[in-house]
Amino acid sequence: MEKEVETGKEIVNKDAGIGKEIVNKDAGIGKEIVKRPLLVTIICIFGFIGVPLQILGSLLLLIPQIVEFADMANKVLPSWYYMLHILFAILFLISLIFIWKMKKWGLIFYTILIAIDYGIYWIAFSISRLNIFMLIINIVILGLLWTQFKKMS
Repeated sequence: MEKEVETGKEIVNKDAGIGKEIVNKDAGIGKEIVKRPLLVTIICIFGFIGVPLQILGSLLLLIPQIVEFADMANKVLPSWYYMLHILFAILFLISLIFIWKMKKWGLIFYTILIAIDYGIYWIAFSISRLNIFMLIINIVILGLLWTQFKKMS
């Protein structure tokens, strides 16, 4: 049973499905906006904070004086990895924007990026406890996001 409530120029379909509220502004054809679940909002906000920090960290580690000051001389990865990491951070940001907009392909793209990022790191370098821990965190985040996949358009 569908109930449509008209409020000014906006038609709200309250029974669009479990957990979905579809709003058609000006009754525009094909304009469906799915209300973003709180879980997706929280994950995206953390991502929007984390991506610029990743980019800043990678840029700082390209400066030799910073590396020396941090006493990381024996732990430094090649500069190509930091540049690749910056590229991936930008791609993660793009995918997060589309997850924020509740687009399915944003989540698919995000999943592919995580697989490629970890694959490159593990092939080029080695697996450490920290990498496994971070992978587990990313898998949990992906699992939570994938529970919202059916609500995305």
